[in-house]
Amino acid sequence: MTVGEDVAFWTGLVHMTGRKTDGIDVDLWFRQTLGLRKEAGIWKIVHEHTSVPFAMDGSGLAELGLKP
Repeated sequence: MTVGEDVAFWTGLVHMTGRKTDGIDVDLWFRQTLGLRKEAGIWKIVHEHTSVPFAMDGSGLAELGLKP
């Protein structure tokens, strides 16, 4: 995390688990970056980027099964 007086950035891995409405279980790790700005003394998220790694084999498919 990087923090200034009124701007901060966070980046990390997020682990999401659960069950979809069709009954399929989800167990997924993904990268996330947040940009925050302090407005009137309150930190607010002003930017969010989320992504998953992709296969480098030319297919470009998401690599949803990777674990840290």
